[in-house]
Amino acid sequence: MIAALLSLAAATTAPTIEEVRQLPPAQAGALALADYQHGLIAEVHQLPRGLLAPGVAELEMIERGVPFALGGCLRQRWIVAFRRDPAVPTDPQRLYSVQPQPQIALRNGGCATADYVGVNHGIEPATALIELARVQAWRHGRRAPHYRCIDRTTSGMCADPIGPAREVARLRPWMISRDGDGFSIWFGQPGSMVTILRYRPDDPASASVERRFPAPF
Repeated sequence: MIAALLSLAAATTAPTIEEVRQLPPAQAGALALADYQHGLIAEVHQLPRGLLAPGVAELEMIERGVPFALGGCLRQRWIVAFRRDPAVPTDPQRLYSVQPQPQIALRNGGCATADYVGVNHGIEPATALIELARVQAWRHGRRAPHYRCIDRTTSGMCADPIGPAREVARLRPWMISRDGDGFSIWFGQPGSMVTILRYRPDDPASASVERRFPAPF
């Protein structure tokens, strides 16, 4: 009876980060995301500590992309957090939170090699894909709007009339969000200087491009 209870307790104990990290991606995802509906995990990465609380560590788990409506691809990115009591540094870090984020991409050459863009809360992936296709056409010069330029850095983006269009075409988009009655697309690298394209679908002839440093966490 005691052995059975101990086995039950072990089965319901959250996995440790060490147990998860030593597994291949698919098995690591199956263990850490056992309580969630998820696709096949293709990649697992240790995230930088950044400003995490003491005793906390995070893993990034990325699903294998699959074909999605409107000629796109869809996958989920999972942030899996582990923690231990900072007062007991010898304790293992155990799973305590899971946060999913959808990512969409245009299906150019297949979902395995597509450039994925995160979808913030409040947007359906299908809607985000439509807007990504719109912006991709602008990036290639098709029916591009007039860009109003705002530069809060010393990059000189606004010194050249074609600066905003050039930067939108050059940089890689990584996030799409709702922005009032429209949308914002973030370009560049997360955590570094960002370039933000803002527009409203009911006014496609005009848009703004802002460059700034991200706010501190």
